[in-house]
Amino acid sequence: MIEENTKKNENFEVILINPKLENPYNSIFPPFAYLFIAPKLIESGFRVKIFDNQIEDEYRLVDILKKSDPLWIGFTVMTGSAIKNVLKLTKIVKKYKPYTPIVFGGAHPTLLPEDTLKHPMVDIVVISEGELTTIELSEALQEKRDLTYIKGIGFKKEGKIIINEKREFIQDWDKNLYFSWDLIDFKKYINHLGKFQNLPFITSRGCPFRCSFCYNLKANYRKWRGWSAEKTIEEIKKIIDFGINYISFEDDAFDIDFKRIKLISTFLKENSIRWSLDNGLRVSLFNEEKASLFKDTNCDHLSFGAESGSQKILDYINKDITVEQIINVSEITQHFHLGAKYSWMIGFPNETKDDIWATLNLIDTINKINSRSAHFIGIFAPYPGVELVRDAEKLGWRPPHSLEEWSLLREEQNPPYIKDIWLLRAISISCYILFATETQSRTFSALNPFLKYPLTILRISAKFRWRKRFFSFPIEYKILMFSKNFLSKIGIVDYIT
Repeated sequence: MIEENTKKNENFEVILINPKLENPYNSIFPPFAYLFIAPKLIESGFRVKIFDNQIEDEYRLVDILKKSDPLWIGFTVMTGSAIKNVLKLTKIVKKYKPYTPIVFGGAHPTLLPEDTLKHPMVDIVVISEGELTTIELSEALQEKRDLTYIKGIGFKKEGKIIINEKREFIQDWDKNLYFSWDLIDFKKYINHLGKFQNLPFITSRGCPFRCSFCYNLKANYRKWRGWSAEKTIEEIKKIIDFGINYISFEDDAFDIDFKRIKLISTFLKENSIRWSLDNGLRVSLFNEEKASLFKDTNCDHLSFGAESGSQKILDYINKDITVEQIINVSEITQHFHLGAKYSWMIGFPNETKDDIWATLNLIDTINKINSRSAHFIGIFAPYPGVELVRDAEKLGWRPPHSLEEWSLLREEQNPPYIKDIWLLRAISISCYILFATETQSRTFSALNPFLKYPLTILRISAKFRWRKRFFSFPIEYKILMFSKNFLSKIGIVDYIT
C-alpha cells in the first residue's frame, strides 16, 4: 500500500528526529511515535527519513541533512532533561538547513504550545496526535499555503504566535494506524536475553483515570483508544517474523478491557511468546483471574503504579486505590509466582515525613510477602498539564519560562514546598540501589555494565540507610551524579538518573 503512493511529491522529504532519553539500561525503545506517523506520510506520497539519536550519532544526521531538501524537520519532545539533547540537535539542523521549518511534537509542545513556540529555534508545533496533522502540514508547506486552517498545530506568523483549532483524536485505530518496521533498523532495537529476543511494544494511547500528578489528564482528556485484540495480534505477527519471542508492553493503560487482554495473551501463548507488562497496571483492577491468565500465558513480570503507602496521599492525588489493594496485589503475585515492579512517588505538595515513612514501610511489607518485587521511588515534579501544579504554585513554586529551564526540571529542581530535597534524593537513590538494580524490574533489559561496580559499593551504605531510615548526607547521590558527568564526558553512558 505504501509503495503505490510514493510517486506523488517524490522530490520532497520529511526528516523525523528522535532524541536520546534518560536510560540507565542497555536498552533502547523503538521510536513509536514515528512508526505511526511515517507510514501515513508515505501513503500520502512523501519520502520520510527517521533519524534516531539513540542508535545514530550526529555525524549521520549531518550527512542526511546535506543530502536532503526537506519540507520540514520534526522532533518529538518530552519535558525534562531530554530537551537538552533536542536543543543540541536543533542547532545542528539550523546550521545546515537554516530556512527549513523546525516542528516540535510530543508531550511538551502539546501541553505548552505557546511557550514552546517562543523559542527562536521552533517554527511550528504539532499539538496532540500527529498522524493526520503532519499530512496536512506537509501538503500545505509543499503548496506554500496558509497554515491557519490546519487543525492541531501552532505556528508563527509575522512575529505573532497562532494556535489553531484542536484536532479530534483518531478513534478507529484498526482502520487508521499501523506500524511500519521497515523504516528503521529493526535489529538495533532488539534486546538479546539468552534465548530470548525481546522488543518493547505499545498497543494503545491514553488512560481513563484521574491521577492528579499525570499529564494524561490534559494531554489525553482521560480518553483511552487503541487497537482491537485482532488488530494487535496482526501487528504482533509482523515482529514475530523478525524472530521476536519476548514482548514487553509499554501501554499507559493495558488492562482496560479484560476480553482484549485474554485474546492477546492467548495468542502469545499459542506462539510460544513470553511477555511482560512494564507499565499500565492498576492495583484496583487486578485480581486472581487476571493473575492466573497472565501466569498461564507466559507472562513473567508485571508493573503497578502504587505511588504512596499513605492513604491520605493516595486520596490527595486522586489515585482511587487503597493501601489494602496494594498489599492484596503483592499477595496475589506471590501466590502465582509473578514478579512485580511498583512505582512510587514522594515530594508531593503538602506531604509530610510520616507520609514518606508510610511508603517506605509499605515497600518493606510488600518485600516480605513477595521477594520477587522491585521498587522505584521517583520525586514528584510539577510537569506541565498536571493538576498538582496549582498546589505547587500556591506553595511558592514558579513554572520555568523557557525550554532551557524546563530541561532542568527533574535534575535540578528544588521547589520551595520541599524542606529537604536531599532527603528525598537519598531515599530515591537508596531504593533504586536496593530494590531495582538486582531484580528483574525490567525483564527485557540490563544495567549498563559500567554502573554495576559503583552500585555494588553503594549497596552497602544503601542497606544501612534503608534499615535505619537514615538519609542524611546522601553521598550515594553525589557519587552517581559524579559518575554520570564523568562517564557522559568520555561517551560511555548518556544518562544515569
